[in-house]
Amino acid sequence: VTLESVKPASPATRSPVALPMQRKKRGPMLGLALLLVLIIGAAAIAFVMREHRAVPASAVSEVEVPTAAAEDDAQTSGALDINAFESAPPSEEAPPAPPPSDELVLRFSAVSWVEISDASGKRLVSRMGAPNEEIRVQGEAPFEVLFGNARSVTLEYNGKPYTNIPIDRRGVANFRLQRPREE
Repeated sequence: VTLESVKPASPATRSPVALPMQRKKRGPMLGLALLLVLIIGAAAIAFVMREHRAVPASAVSEVEVPTAAAEDDAQTSGALDINAFESAPPSEEAPPAPPPSDELVLRFSAVSWVEISDASGKRLVSRMGAPNEEIRVQGEAPFEVLFGNARSVTLEYNGKPYTNIPIDRRGVANFRLQRPREE
């Protein structure tokens, strides 16, 4: 073996094997850093989207930016004058009036099950009533009413006794309570 046959190759004929070895050392760290950046970016986007949905547009009010004089005063005093921020004048539109509410008053002479839902399907009450107990419920008619042991329940609708309660053989009343017609 001669010395010339062992000498290193010139840069033009160098083997491409050395370059992947260097990449092998940096590859995991670079990939991990890229993955971390992607996760942080996705979390930031998710946070912004959640915050955007959490504040309805109607809840955001306009705020005037303080004048340059107010900013100069704040910088010289070290504090920002809270009065420099004025909220926009209230809207001239009146809020819509809530729909009229109906009231039911239930009185129990014995233990009875009661379940009442309003026109929107919202369950207003669903529980046992005890002897000598009074339950007041407000909602929008028509009401879906269910009484177990219905003979032990008296019902008032908007301050007037309601006696037209259909009770079956088992003592259960399951009926729809309509708003009386206004005359």
